[in-house]
Amino acid sequence: MAQRILSRFKYTNLPPSEFEAIQVWEVGDEARVKLSSVEAQISRQQGRPGSHWQPQIRALQRDGASLRQTLDLCRSILSPIRLIPSEILTHIFAFTIPLIEDARKVDWDKSLEQTPWILGQISGHWRAVALALPILWTSIIIRRTNDDSDPCSIPMLETQLLRSRTSPLDVVFDIDGWGDQYVVQQALSALVKCSSRWKSLYIAGEQLARLPRIRGRVPILEKLCVWGVPDPQDEDYGNSPPPDYMDHFEIAPRLRDLEVKECFPWFKVPWRQLARSRAGGHWDAHISALVQLKNVESCRFMLGHECDIHDPFTWGSKTHEIPTLRQLMLFCERRDSGEYWTCPPWLTLPGLTDLSIDADMLRGLPRLLQASKFPLRRLHLTGSCPRDLDLVRPVFQSSPDLIELLINVIERCWLPPCLAPLFSLLTLQPGKSALLPKLEHIIVVALPSHQDDVLGDMIVSRCSTTGGASRLRSVTIHGEGLGANLASKLDGLRSHGLSVRAHRSRRESKLVERNYGESEDIFGYYSVQCEYYQF
Repeated sequence: MAQRILSRFKYTNLPPSEFEAIQVWEVGDEARVKLSSVEAQISRQQGRPGSHWQPQIRALQRDGASLRQTLDLCRSILSPIRLIPSEILTHIFAFTIPLIEDARKVDWDKSLEQTPWILGQISGHWRAVALALPILWTSIIIRRTNDDSDPCSIPMLETQLLRSRTSPLDVVFDIDGWGDQYVVQQALSALVKCSSRWKSLYIAGEQLARLPRIRGRVPILEKLCVWGVPDPQDEDYGNSPPPDYMDHFEIAPRLRDLEVKECFPWFKVPWRQLARSRAGGHWDAHISALVQLKNVESCRFMLGHECDIHDPFTWGSKTHEIPTLRQLMLFCERRDSGEYWTCPPWLTLPGLTDLSIDADMLRGLPRLLQASKFPLRRLHLTGSCPRDLDLVRPVFQSSPDLIELLINVIERCWLPPCLAPLFSLLTLQPGKSALLPKLEHIIVVALPSHQDDVLGDMIVSRCSTTGGASRLRSVTIHGEGLGANLASKLDGLRSHGLSVRAHRSRRESKLVERNYGESEDIFGYYSVQCEYYQF
C-alpha cells in the first residue's frame, strides 16, 4: 500500500490528498526510525575488530541508502511546491519569460534548454500549466551563428506560434548568411502568416529584403530593429520599380521605436509617428530625418566619416522645432571626424534634457545651446576627454541645471594632458561662484590612475555645500583600479552618505554581439553597469 502511494507521486508534481499525505507522512516516519536503527548498527559493527564483519556492514549501508531515498521521496511528495495552485504557478512562470537581451546569445537548436520549453519537461502538471499560458511562447528567437547549429527547427517554430495563440509576438530573426536558404524561406513564411501579431521585430537586412510583402499587415508593430543592408546581388539597379521591401513598414500605425544599426534606413519609414529613433549614416541623411520627426522623444545618431557636409536645406529665417525631443545622442563612426560637425542653424530643441555627445563635436554645440536654450539635466561627453577647455567651459556655463555629468576617456595612448585641468575646472573654490551648481552625479569612464588625486579633490569639494551648490550624491568610476589616496577619500565620503560605485576593469563593449534588447534609457548604461568596490 505504502509503495503504491510513493510510486504514484514519484514521477509527478501532483499534490497528495489529505488522506494520502497522512500515509506518506507515516511511511516517512517509519523510514526515519529504521534509518536511525540501521545507522546505530553500522556504528557498532564498525567498532568491532576483524574483517569478517564487512559484508554485514555493506548490507546495512545498502539498507540505509534505500531508506534515505524513501525519506527524500516522502519529503518531495510533501513539499509545499506541490501545493501551489495552478494560478500561482502561472504567475511564477510568467516571470521566467526570456527577455530579448538574455536570449540573444542562444542558438535556435539550444532553445529547448530554455524557458518555455524546459517547463514542459518537469512534470505533466507543469506542462499543462505551461501550455495553458500563451504569453510564455511569445518570444520567438531564431538565431544561428555557427555551422554546428541544427537548421531543422521549423516544426519547433510552428509549435511555438501555435501555442502563443493570439498573443502579440516579439520576433528575432538573426540568421544572415545561413547557407540553407530553403529553411530560411520556410521560417520567414511561417512568421509572415502571423505578421498581424508582431509587436517587435529584430531582423537582419539581408532577411528583411526576403520577407514576403507585408505592407499594411503589421497593425500592432511597435518596435523595429534592423542591422545591415540587403545583399547587392538581390537587388536590380536598373529602371525596374523599387523592390517590395522598401515599403514594408510604410503603413505601421503603432510603430514608435526604430533602430537601424550600421547605416541609415534604406527603406521607407513613417518618421512623423516615431517616438524613438536610432540610426547610423551621414549627417545629411540624419538632417533629412530630423525635418520629418514631429513627435520623437529620443534620438541616437551615429555619424559617418564625412561630417563637414553642405546642409541640403535652405530655410532662410525659418526654424524647425522638435518640442518633444528629450534625449539626444550623437557620436562619430571615426575618431576626430566630429571636429567638422556643425549643428544646423535652423534646428531648435527647446525640451532637450539629456545630451550624449562625442567630445570632438563640442565645437558645434554652442550654436544649438544658444538657439534652443534647453534645460539640460544630463550631459555625457563620450569618445575621449575634451581637448580644449575653451569649448567645455561655455557648455557648462550654459547648463546651470545639469545634475549628471559623464566624462569618457577611451584611448589611453591618445590621452591629452587636459583631464587634470578639466577636474580642476569642476572643483568648487571658496569665494567663487560654482560651475554646475546643481551637479549631483559624476561618472568617469577609463580613469587613468595618475589622475586619482585631482579627481579626489574635485569630489571632496562637491560633497560640501560650498557656494550654495548642491551636494554630490553619487560617483561612478570605470577604470583599471583606484589609487590608495582616491580610495581612502571615497571610503570616508561613503560614511557621510555618498554613493560610490567603481568598476575594476575597462568597460566591455556592448556590441560584442548584436544587442537586440537595448536599455530603454540610452543614458542608463554607464550608471548601472558597474560593481560596488570594496575598500
